[in-house]
Amino acid sequence: MNYYYYLKKALKLKELKEKEEKIEKFLSLIQIGAHKLKTHVKAKSLIHIVSHLDADGLSSAGLIINFLKKEKVPFVHTVLKQISENNLKTILNSEAELFLFLDFGSQTRLMENFYLSTKKDILIIDHHFPEKETFLTNVNPHYADLDGDLISTSPLTYLLLNFIEDFKDFVHLALVGAIGDMQENKGFIGFNKIILEEAIDNDIVEVKKGLNIYGISFLKLEDALFKEKRLFNSYSEIQNFLKKLGLNNKTYYSLTNEEKEKLHKFLIDLIYLKNLEIEDFFGNQYYLKNEENIYLKDLKVYSTFLNACGRLGYYFIADGVMLNVKEYKNQVKEVLKKYREEIMKALKWVEENKKDPEKVIEDKDKLIINAEDNIRDTLIGTVSSILINQYNKNLVVGISKDPKNLEEYKVSIRTKEDKVQELLKDFSEYGEFGGHLKAGGGKVKQAKLTQFINKVKGVKI
Repeated sequence: MNYYYYLKKALKLKELKEKEEKIEKFLSLIQIGAHKLKTHVKAKSLIHIVSHLDADGLSSAGLIINFLKKEKVPFVHTVLKQISENNLKTILNSEAELFLFLDFGSQTRLMENFYLSTKKDILIIDHHFPEKETFLTNVNPHYADLDGDLISTSPLTYLLLNFIEDFKDFVHLALVGAIGDMQENKGFIGFNKIILEEAIDNDIVEVKKGLNIYGISFLKLEDALFKEKRLFNSYSEIQNFLKKLGLNNKTYYSLTNEEKEKLHKFLIDLIYLKNLEIEDFFGNQYYLKNEENIYLKDLKVYSTFLNACGRLGYYFIADGVMLNVKEYKNQVKEVLKKYREEIMKALKWVEENKKDPEKVIEDKDKLIINAEDNIRDTLIGTVSSILINQYNKNLVVGISKDPKNLEEYKVSIRTKEDKVQELLKDFSEYGEFGGHLKAGGGKVKQAKLTQFINKVKGVKI
């Protein structure tokens, strides 16, 4: 039933119109993946969930965990930064009968080697561009020639579970992951839009308009607004206006409705005065209707919280919250506070080292941050996303040392336009990379780091 239900819904969308054959192939892939999982669920097999540490990976795992708990199926959850030979060794001796890999990108070759070593069943759910065709069961829109920006891994996981049985009670986790993977830009499209409509129709999520500035969900108002160079000239200017409004030293989500209205009115007047577009600063906010926790009620903050758990290593708290355990939900505020402090510490380091050409390299279009071990490798992507707006560059490349492998560096790439896939082709000789249209990353060996940085310096963008 779900095959035809989602086919009918998809064909009504302008971005999927006249793509019936591709949609059918994609839905057939989901059916195959659902059948494999259902077989193991019926057999009560031990299932090993291996997920990426970002919001999309963790929310995908959260969906699976809630499903397996409901079905009384035993499971183990391992979170990894990336798929590598060393990381896979940590799960080699697992007694699981099915390994479920969620949101790891293009490393199908390594997963194939893992299968050949273990002879255990493998199911991959992902939306990144795969490095090659594979004999493994890989549920990925790219294998149906559909764009991975039409659906991220958590909405895809949600669809797969709905092919087994009605699982709409956890639809919010699918949206949380899509938001975390930056697929909400001015509204959802593709299968994400279909899933949002399900969430609204089932009275689980409601949509309202609100302030939509990057960092607003985890930074203080002063710090979030400072990233918007189009509105303000200096940090002191922001502090002065917030002081006049009585909103200084507060976060957006601590404001009352009256305080939010006051802030919105001031910003709208300022946006008109500077001849800017309202849609660039205000957008849809998604609220979980029956959630009392103020931070988890807003799906954008929920997404930031999962990202924080992943970047700071609080995986067990993320799982506990997604399982609706009160003890862990009480820790959400503290995790977000620590995340905010870590981000501000990282941004401060960049500011303090702006004049050191070995650490911060800047030209008219680009910014390269060679942070070594001064910024966590798990945070360098978030920092790069903030810097591309703060410095108004076309390209930001953040580099940080991997604490568990001192011969490798984590690289995060952010672009204003859809240039990442093009850049990855140029960078492939220096390391292993993957990503989307405006965000990507990978790892570079220490021996090739200087060559890589020189290559980035020469990029015209």
